[in-house]
Amino acid sequence: MKFFIFFVFVMFNFQTAEAVECYDGYAVSCNEWKPDIENNCGTGCTYSYDLETETLTVKATGENATIKAGAFMPFSYQTDTSKKTFPSGNGEITVKTVVIDGDFSVGAYAFLGLGANIVGKEGQIQLNGIDREVFKGNNISGDIILSGAVNYMANLFNNTTISPESNIYCLEKNAADCKDEIINSCSEDSCRTYVSSLLNMGNFVKEIPVYRTRYTIQEADELTSDDNENWIEWIFE
Repeated sequence: MKFFIFFVFVMFNFQTAEAVECYDGYAVSCNEWKPDIENNCGTGCTYSYDLETETLTVKATGENATIKAGAFMPFSYQTDTSKKTFPSGNGEITVKTVVIDGDFSVGAYAFLGLGANIVGKEGQIQLNGIDREVFKGNNISGDIILSGAVNYMANLFNNTTISPESNIYCLEKNAADCKDEIINSCSEDSCRTYVSSLLNMGNFVKEIPVYRTRYTIQEADELTSDDNENWIEWIFE
Protein backbone atom coordinates (compact mmCIF):
# COMPACT_ATOMS: atom_id res chain seq x y z
CA MET A 1 0.00 0.00 0.00
CA LYS A 2 2.79 2.41 0.86
CA PHE A 3 4.45 1.67 -2.49
CA PHE A 4 1.20 2.39 -4.36
CA ILE A 5 0.71 5.75 -2.60
CA PHE A 6 4.32 6.70 -3.32
CA PHE A 7 3.93 5.77 -7.00
CA VAL A 8 0.81 7.92 -7.39
CA PHE A 9 2.54 10.83 -5.64
CA VAL A 10 5.54 10.62 -7.93
CA MET A 11 3.35 10.47 -11.04
CA PHE A 12 1.30 13.47 -9.89
CA ASN A 13 4.41 15.55 -9.30
CA PHE A 14 5.81 14.58 -12.71
CA GLN A 15 2.64 15.64 -14.51
CA THR A 16 2.49 18.91 -12.58
CA ALA A 17 6.09 19.72 -13.46
CA GLU A 18 5.33 19.19 -17.16
CA ALA A 19 2.21 21.38 -17.15
CA VAL A 20 2.43 24.68 -19.04
CA GLU A 21 1.47 27.85 -17.23
CA CYS A 22 0.45 31.03 -19.00
CA TYR A 23 -1.26 34.33 -18.33
CA ASP A 24 -4.95 33.69 -17.65
CA GLY A 25 -6.26 37.13 -18.66
CA TYR A 26 -7.44 35.82 -22.03
CA ALA A 27 -9.81 32.95 -22.70
CA VAL A 28 -7.26 30.83 -24.55
CA SER A 29 -5.40 27.62 -23.81
CA CYS A 30 -1.74 27.59 -22.79
CA ASN A 31 0.66 26.67 -25.59
CA GLU A 32 4.07 25.08 -25.97
CA TRP A 33 6.62 26.02 -28.65
CA LYS A 34 6.62 23.00 -31.00
CA PRO A 35 7.41 23.91 -34.61
CA ASP A 36 7.20 21.49 -37.55
CA ILE A 37 4.42 19.39 -36.05
CA GLU A 38 1.24 18.95 -38.07
CA ASN A 39 -1.76 20.96 -36.85
CA ASN A 40 0.31 22.51 -34.05
CA CYS A 41 -1.25 25.96 -34.50
CA GLY A 42 -4.80 25.04 -35.38
CA THR A 43 -6.76 22.98 -37.87
CA GLY A 44 -4.82 22.51 -41.11
CA CYS A 45 -2.17 24.83 -39.69
CA THR A 46 1.53 24.04 -39.21
CA TYR A 47 4.33 26.44 -38.35
CA SER A 48 8.10 26.46 -38.81
CA TYR A 49 10.80 28.78 -37.54
CA ASP A 50 14.07 30.05 -39.01
CA LEU A 51 16.44 30.91 -36.17
CA GLU A 52 18.86 32.85 -38.37
CA THR A 53 16.26 35.30 -39.70
CA GLU A 54 13.91 35.00 -36.70
CA THR A 55 11.08 34.28 -39.12
CA LEU A 56 7.95 32.34 -38.26
CA THR A 57 6.14 30.78 -41.22
CA VAL A 58 2.52 29.75 -40.69
CA LYS A 59 1.35 27.41 -43.45
CA ALA A 60 -2.13 26.23 -44.38
CA THR A 61 -1.92 22.47 -44.89
CA GLY A 62 -5.57 21.69 -45.55
CA GLU A 63 -8.92 23.12 -46.59
CA ASN A 64 -10.72 25.51 -44.23
CA ALA A 65 -7.42 26.12 -42.42
CA THR A 66 -7.72 27.86 -39.06
CA ILE A 67 -5.15 29.54 -36.83
CA LYS A 68 -6.45 28.84 -33.35
CA ALA A 69 -7.13 31.49 -30.70
CA GLY A 70 -3.95 32.73 -29.03
CA ALA A 71 -1.77 30.56 -31.28
CA PHE A 72 1.15 33.02 -31.38
CA MET A 73 0.28 35.37 -28.55
CA PRO A 74 3.31 35.36 -26.21
CA PHE A 75 0.98 35.57 -23.18
CA SER A 76 -0.35 32.09 -24.01
CA TYR A 77 3.14 30.62 -23.53
CA GLN A 78 4.15 32.21 -20.21
CA THR A 79 2.91 34.22 -17.26
CA ASP A 80 5.17 37.25 -17.87
CA THR A 81 3.15 39.60 -20.09
CA SER A 82 6.12 41.95 -20.54
CA LYS A 83 7.86 39.40 -22.80
CA LYS A 84 7.38 39.09 -26.55
CA THR A 85 9.23 35.78 -26.77
CA PHE A 86 8.41 32.07 -26.68
CA PRO A 87 10.06 29.79 -24.10
CA SER A 88 11.59 26.69 -25.67
CA GLY A 89 14.16 24.01 -24.97
CA ASN A 90 16.65 26.18 -26.87
CA GLY A 91 15.99 29.34 -24.87
CA GLU A 92 13.76 32.31 -25.58
CA ILE A 93 12.54 32.43 -29.20
CA THR A 94 12.18 35.90 -30.75
CA VAL A 95 10.00 36.45 -33.83
CA LYS A 96 10.69 39.48 -36.02
CA THR A 97 8.73 38.42 -39.10
CA VAL A 98 5.62 36.29 -39.58
CA VAL A 99 4.90 34.88 -43.04
CA ILE A 100 1.33 33.68 -43.57
CA ASP A 101 1.34 31.05 -46.31
CA GLY A 102 -2.19 30.24 -47.44
CA ASP A 103 -5.79 31.28 -46.76
CA PHE A 104 -6.88 31.22 -43.12
CA SER A 105 -9.62 31.90 -40.66
CA VAL A 106 -7.95 33.38 -37.60
CA GLY A 107 -8.99 32.95 -33.97
CA ALA A 108 -9.05 35.67 -31.31
CA TYR A 109 -5.74 37.17 -30.13
CA ALA A 110 -3.78 34.91 -32.52
CA PHE A 111 -0.82 37.33 -32.84
CA LEU A 112 -1.67 39.80 -30.09
CA GLY A 113 1.36 41.48 -28.50
CA LEU A 114 3.94 39.70 -30.67
CA GLY A 115 5.48 42.93 -32.01
CA ALA A 116 6.35 41.42 -35.40
CA ASN A 117 5.98 42.38 -39.04
CA ILE A 118 3.26 40.19 -40.56
CA VAL A 119 3.29 39.53 -44.31
CA GLY A 120 1.62 37.19 -46.80
CA LYS A 121 3.60 34.54 -48.68
CA GLU A 122 2.84 36.13 -52.06
CA GLY A 123 2.43 39.65 -50.73
CA GLN A 124 -1.22 39.09 -49.80
CA ILE A 125 -2.85 38.03 -46.55
CA GLN A 126 -6.14 36.27 -47.32
CA LEU A 127 -8.51 36.19 -44.34
CA ASN A 128 -11.63 34.04 -44.68
CA GLY A 129 -12.69 34.68 -41.10
CA ILE A 130 -11.22 36.72 -38.28
CA ASP A 131 -11.97 37.08 -34.59
CA ARG A 132 -11.10 39.61 -31.89
CA GLU A 133 -7.86 41.68 -31.83
CA VAL A 134 -5.85 39.30 -33.97
CA PHE A 135 -3.13 41.78 -35.01
CA LYS A 136 -2.94 44.11 -32.01
CA GLY A 137 0.64 45.23 -31.34
CA ASN A 138 2.00 44.25 -34.77
CA ASN A 139 2.73 45.76 -38.18
CA ILE A 140 1.14 44.42 -41.37
CA SER A 141 2.86 44.60 -44.77
CA GLY A 142 1.40 43.82 -48.18
CA ASP A 143 -2.22 43.61 -49.23
CA ILE A 144 -4.98 42.40 -46.92
CA ILE A 145 -7.97 40.65 -48.50
CA LEU A 146 -11.08 40.22 -46.36
CA SER A 147 -13.75 37.82 -47.54
CA GLY A 148 -17.44 38.16 -46.78
CA ALA A 149 -17.01 35.68 -43.95
CA VAL A 150 -15.37 38.23 -41.63
CA ASN A 151 -18.66 39.54 -40.28
CA TYR A 152 -17.71 38.72 -36.69
CA MET A 153 -14.38 40.53 -36.60
CA ALA A 154 -13.88 42.71 -33.52
CA ASN A 155 -11.43 45.56 -32.98
CA LEU A 156 -9.70 44.78 -36.28
CA PHE A 157 -6.48 46.83 -36.64
CA ASN A 158 -6.77 48.28 -33.12
CA ASN A 159 -3.25 49.37 -32.08
CA THR A 160 -1.92 47.89 -35.31
CA THR A 161 0.27 49.65 -37.85
CA ILE A 162 0.06 49.08 -41.60
CA SER A 163 2.90 49.63 -44.07
CA PRO A 164 2.33 52.60 -46.41
CA GLU A 165 2.32 50.46 -49.57
CA SER A 166 -0.43 48.14 -48.29
CA ASN A 167 -3.99 47.94 -49.62
CA ILE A 168 -7.10 46.53 -47.95
CA TYR A 169 -9.84 44.91 -50.03
CA CYS A 170 -13.22 43.46 -49.07
CA LEU A 171 -14.22 40.84 -51.65
CA GLU A 172 -17.97 41.40 -51.30
CA LYS A 173 -18.12 45.09 -50.40
CA ASN A 174 -17.16 48.36 -52.01
CA ALA A 175 -14.38 50.43 -50.46
CA ALA A 176 -16.68 52.75 -48.49
CA ASP A 177 -18.67 49.91 -46.92
CA CYS A 178 -15.48 47.96 -46.27
CA LYS A 179 -13.94 50.89 -44.43
CA ASP A 180 -17.10 51.46 -42.38
CA GLU A 181 -17.25 47.79 -41.39
CA ILE A 182 -13.64 47.79 -40.22
CA ILE A 183 -14.21 50.91 -38.11
CA ASN A 184 -17.52 49.60 -36.77
CA SER A 185 -15.81 46.38 -35.72
CA CYS A 186 -14.47 48.40 -32.78
CA SER A 187 -16.26 47.81 -29.52
CA GLU A 188 -14.61 50.72 -27.69
CA ASP A 189 -14.39 54.41 -28.55
CA SER A 190 -10.59 54.38 -28.22
CA CYS A 191 -10.37 51.66 -30.87
CA ARG A 192 -12.76 53.49 -33.17
CA THR A 193 -10.70 56.68 -32.89
CA TYR A 194 -7.43 54.86 -33.55
CA VAL A 195 -8.67 52.80 -36.50
CA SER A 196 -10.47 55.77 -38.12
CA SER A 197 -7.28 57.82 -37.93
CA LEU A 198 -5.19 54.94 -39.26
CA LEU A 199 -7.40 54.29 -42.29
CA ASN A 200 -7.92 57.96 -43.11
CA MET A 201 -4.23 58.73 -42.82
CA GLY A 202 -3.12 55.89 -45.08
CA ASN A 203 -6.10 55.64 -47.44
CA PHE A 204 -5.58 51.88 -47.28
CA VAL A 205 -9.08 50.65 -48.16
CA LYS A 206 -9.45 50.35 -51.93
CA GLU A 207 -11.89 49.13 -54.53
CA ILE A 208 -11.11 45.66 -55.88
CA PRO A 209 -9.20 46.10 -59.16
CA VAL A 210 -11.21 45.32 -62.29
CA TYR A 211 -9.11 43.92 -65.11
CA ARG A 212 -10.35 44.81 -68.57
CA THR A 213 -10.09 42.64 -71.67
CA ARG A 214 -10.83 45.31 -74.29
CA TYR A 215 -8.91 48.53 -74.86
CA THR A 216 -8.89 51.35 -77.39
CA ILE A 217 -5.78 51.56 -79.57
CA GLN A 218 -4.62 54.63 -77.61
CA GLU A 219 -5.09 52.86 -74.26
CA ALA A 220 -3.30 49.78 -75.51
CA ASP A 221 -0.41 51.87 -76.79
CA GLU A 222 -0.01 53.48 -73.36
CA LEU A 223 -0.10 50.11 -71.60
CA THR A 224 2.40 48.51 -73.98
CA SER A 225 5.05 51.19 -73.67
CA ASP A 226 8.71 50.24 -73.92
CA ASP A 227 9.00 49.10 -70.29
CA ASN A 228 8.61 45.41 -71.27
CA GLU A 229 6.25 44.85 -68.34
CA ASN A 230 2.87 44.61 -70.08
CA TRP A 231 1.62 42.45 -72.94
CA ILE A 232 -1.63 42.62 -74.90
CA GLU A 233 -2.88 40.30 -77.63
CA TRP A 234 -4.11 42.36 -80.57
CA ILE A 235 -7.38 41.13 -82.09
CA PHE A 236 -8.84 42.92 -85.13
CA GLU A 237 -12.47 42.36 -86.01
